[in-house]
Amino acid sequence: MHNFNFIFKHNGSHSNKRKIRISNKHSNKQIICQINNTQFGAFVLNQIIDFVNSLNSALKGFPIVFYFSKPIKLRDKLSYIIFECICYYLIEQGYVVIVRMKCSHDIRTCGIQYSPLQLLQNGNCDKFVKKFNNEIYGNHFCKLITEQTKKNPAFLSLLYTEIDLFLKNVGINDSRRDEVSQTISELIGNACEHTFSDCYFDIDIADDYYKINDDMNVDTTIKYYGINIVILDFSEKLLNDGIKDRIKNIPQNVDRYKKLLEAYNYHKQFFGSEYTEDDFFNIATFQNRISGNPNKEEVGGTGLTYLIKSLQEKSDSDDCYVLSGNNIIYFQKEFLIYNEDWIGFNESNDFFHCVPSQEVLNRSQMFFAGTAYNLNFVMKSED
Repeated sequence: MHNFNFIFKHNGSHSNKRKIRISNKHSNKQIICQINNTQFGAFVLNQIIDFVNSLNSALKGFPIVFYFSKPIKLRDKLSYIIFECICYYLIEQGYVVIVRMKCSHDIRTCGIQYSPLQLLQNGNCDKFVKKFNNEIYGNHFCKLITEQTKKNPAFLSLLYTEIDLFLKNVGINDSRRDEVSQTISELIGNACEHTFSDCYFDIDIADDYYKINDDMNVDTTIKYYGINIVILDFSEKLLNDGIKDRIKNIPQNVDRYKKLLEAYNYHKQFFGSEYTEDDFFNIATFQNRISGNPNKEEVGGTGLTYLIKSLQEKSDSDDCYVLSGNNIIYFQKEFLIYNEDWIGFNESNDFFHCVPSQEVLNRSQMFFAGTAYNLNFVMKSED
């Protein structure tokens, strides 16, 4: 998997590495990474990254055991997918990996049941790699998009068809199917266009869930299902790098980029620790017909934010965000409203005279080298 080592380069304490513990179990030595936390998110991922940064080639003969000493609650789907990628990287480096983990999950994270991590309970690394690379089975579809895949000029349309058929087989209706397939295809297309890296996606469908009402009783009259998606790529190039570079060389004959510069000149007077230049350019990447690709003046087609908002409006609830570097942008449907073809990401829906709402911006404890999307939609079940 290309460039995955970047996550170790940019995270962890290289000067104070996590202590390696080697145990003898049944006369076989094992390298133990013990996790004592009860919440699985960026903090635990940093602990695991510290541990990996502490390994050396002399230890390759020993199995690595990730031992979670307590049942752990998954923060979101992206957290365990990044852990999958860490395990995949270690196996590629020649290690045998074992995962001892019991976790609780909900409608957003129940895809852990289908995760290739389950195969590592017994250290079955070969089957893990095969499943990680490509699986369509039941309610789960994951695939690693490599440089070889991208050599086929029709790979995005083929991928759209695969996703559409997968969603059809699990009973998703036509309009939702099309929007989900378009969203994933567009995000993968963006990743392939702006980075020279592999891209990975994982989608699972969580079905037969019920809502707990205000009286803390389960309402069994309506069933719900979840569409849970992660798309990520690893790269030194972050989400906003192309736009940030391009604002310095705006296409002379394109008014849309001149308008973007106008917005930048307004926003920059508010840049500080809570709202940064990176935040501005991250939001700029989600404006319709704006591209960080210097070979394109404008981008046509349906806007990504339009697709996400359309799915959110069909949802009972959702949890959608993008992570790049340490910066998080939350997609909240009340802030994804077009005003003269621009989105303000704020209460006023004004990109040119108001900064984004603080509810939209956040920081991650883990630096993600590349771009990662976590998209969860909870829907009422259909006939």
